[in-house]
Amino acid sequence: MTTGAGITYIYALTDPRSGHIRYVGKANDPQKRLRGHVASASGGGDRPRSSAWIKSLVNKNLYPKLLILEVVSKALWQSAERFWIALFKQRGEPLTNIAIGGRGPIGRIMPMEEREQRKDSAKKAWETRRELYGSGGVRDPEQRSQNVSLAMKGRIPWNKDKKETRPEVLARISAGSKGHIPWNKDQKEIRPEVLARLSKSHKGIENGWELRRKKYGSNGRR
Repeated sequence: MTTGAGITYIYALTDPRSGHIRYVGKANDPQKRLRGHVASASGGGDRPRSSAWIKSLVNKNLYPKLLILEVVSKALWQSAERFWIALFKQRGEPLTNIAIGGRGPIGRIMPMEEREQRKDSAKKAWETRRELYGSGGVRDPEQRSQNVSLAMKGRIPWNKDKKETRPEVLARISAGSKGHIPWNKDQKEIRPEVLARLSKSHKGIENGWELRRKKYGSNGRR
């Protein structure tokens, strides 16, 4: 694998059991980064969801499979990572990525204002790629198709060997929910009020992260 001062890699980690894409990331040396993921997961890691998934594999003597999605300039890696995360989420892949990519926040609840800002950021990332590569936002559409096809190869559908049709599934879910008491029963709060209350309750968390960012940098990690 070629490494250079001006390039980096957008990679995916796939589940060897199902073939599903579980994580998308960026690395100058993907093989080294994969080893770091495995080592970090053994200690809990700073990415709870992906670490838990990798640890569940390691406990069964299995390891994630590495797939290179794109080779990009280091100046464009953030928009590229966001592009691939959005693409696989759109396709229904069970990603463990919490953030939208490009060093988004990890392990915290974002206020609505910040969520909107990050949605705008992701939108701008797509627009940037379209300006550079055309309407599809991809430098090499044929290579992208091959990468996506390779990523999906061997994937086991969630409903494999299940004979239920969609109406039957919905009927079963409805029957299982019968008599269930909604969490907000008899509560008069409407959604904006709920969101405002949650935002206020997490203000302390926000302040804590702000202090960590001032002390350790933009990602708040030492």
